[in-house]
Amino acid sequence: MKNVIDQNSFFEVRYEELLLNTQGVLKDMCSFLGEEYTPEMLNFYKDNAAYKTDKQNLQNLARPIISSNTEKWRTQMTERQLRIFEAVAGSTLERYGYHRELENPQISSLEKLQFKYIEHPPRKFLAMIKNRKGQIEALQDLKVYFNLRLGLDSPTPLYSSSLSRNL
Repeated sequence: MKNVIDQNSFFEVRYEELLLNTQGVLKDMCSFLGEEYTPEMLNFYKDNAAYKTDKQNLQNLARPIISSNTEKWRTQMTERQLRIFEAVAGSTLERYGYHRELENPQISSLEKLQFKYIEHPPRKFLAMIKNRKGQIEALQDLKVYFNLRLGLDSPTPLYSSSLSRNL
C-alpha cells in the first residue's frame, strides 16, 4: 500500500510496535497528523467514553494499552489454522517484517474451498452479530451526519423501531 500512496498521505502503524512503544508511535502519529502530542492521550481508558464496539473490545478500552498482547495469533491458532494463514498471507507477513512459523506451508484446493465457503462464513457472520449494536449506532450517526451536511432539518431514523428491536 505504501508503495502506491504518497508518503505524505500514509502513516503505517505496526500493531506490535504500537503495543511495545506506545508513546513513541503516538508521538510520530501526532506529528504526521499535525497534532500536538500530550501525555494525556495515553489516558483514554480513564474517559469512560461510550465506544461503539463489542463487549470484549469495550473491556479492553477501559484499561491501559496491553503491551503483552503481541503475537497472540501465533499461540492461539491451531496448527491447521496457522498453516492456512501462512499459506495465504505468508508473503505479506514477510513483507512487513514478521517471521513465519512454518517453512513453505501448503493447502490443497479442496481445503481452500472448504475454508472459504464452509468454515469462514459462519465465523464472519457470528463476529458481525456480536458487534451489531455498534454497527447500527455507527450507521445512525452517519445518517445524521449526512442529513446535517445536506441541510435536512429532521433526520429520520435509519431503521424502523421494529427492525432495530429485532437486530
